[in-house]
Amino acid sequence: MKKQFNVLNILTLAILIFFSLKLEAQTASKKTLRAGNDKYNNGNFTEAEDYYRKALEKNDKYFKAKYNLSNSLYKQKKYKEAGEGFNELSEMELNPSDKAKVLHNLGNTYLQQREWEKCIAAYKKSLKLNPTDKETKYNLSYAQKHLLQEQQQKNKNKNSKDKNQNKEQDKKDSKDNKDKNQDKNKQQNQQGDKDKQKNDNKKPEGAQPKEQKMSKQDAQRLLKAIAEKDKNTKNNLDKKKVKASKVTIEKDW
Repeated sequence: MKKQFNVLNILTLAILIFFSLKLEAQTASKKTLRAGNDKYNNGNFTEAEDYYRKALEKNDKYFKAKYNLSNSLYKQKKYKEAGEGFNELSEMELNPSDKAKVLHNLGNTYLQQREWEKCIAAYKKSLKLNPTDKETKYNLSYAQKHLLQEQQQKNKNKNSKDKNQNKEQDKKDSKDNKDKNQDKNKQQNQQGDKDKQKNDNKKPEGAQPKEQKMSKQDAQRLLKAIAEKDKNTKNNLDKKKVKASKVTIEKDW
């Protein structure tokens, strides 16, 4: 019995020490959390972040320390890191009020990064838990408006890009057609020159040589030459006649 009593006492003492240490850690975490909150309220967000991290070192499940740490990161414009913290908190089992706040702040981090679709999804989840939250409703409307504007601008840019591409293609097609026509005309002209040269070299049957025009002086010289020739021919004929006469007369019959 005495041995069993000693074991029970040791076990009870161990439990008391465990809870005592846990309570002490929670007390220290709360104290550190309050110090962080003082820094946060005074706008010293970097120092507040340090206190919240120290509080989590003592109790890593401390919701308020995690929540305030993410808020201090948000205030320092560390939106991605803050979003990771809020996203982690949103997966924890929380009461509807706390979870609605976490989702609202998660939506804010996405809004700052212009991730409109994620932002809208977070706000809608928050409103399901707290439908009367006017601030979340306003932020949701703001995000939806900017998402629509961004989509319209993307479509406008796409249409403009497609239009410019079509213009460039039309210019290219026009240039290609122009080049093709120029090449075709050049080939036709070259073929025409070849055909003309071929026709010039080929003399058609029965064709007469082309008469050359005679100058006036050449004509006069020609006439003079003809006249001289006729005169000489006539003199020769006269000489032949005279000679023949003489022969005829002188012959002895």
